[in-house]
Amino acid sequence: MFKSVKQHDEKDCSATCLSMICKKYGFKIPLRKVRTLIQIDDYGTNIYGFIKKY
Repeated sequence: MFKSVKQHDEKDCSATCLSMICKKYGFKIPLRKVRTLIQIDDYGTNIYGFIKKY
């Protein structure tokens, strides 16, 4: 069964997506931690910012 993660707001789409991928592969990382790791700003984040971070 697929476990979904609910977004807190419209800026959380990338963090929520990453959180669901982590859950799928057995990594239990809370959404708030993912948000901190990828540094979401007032506009959210984009794939460039995400890749640049890692």
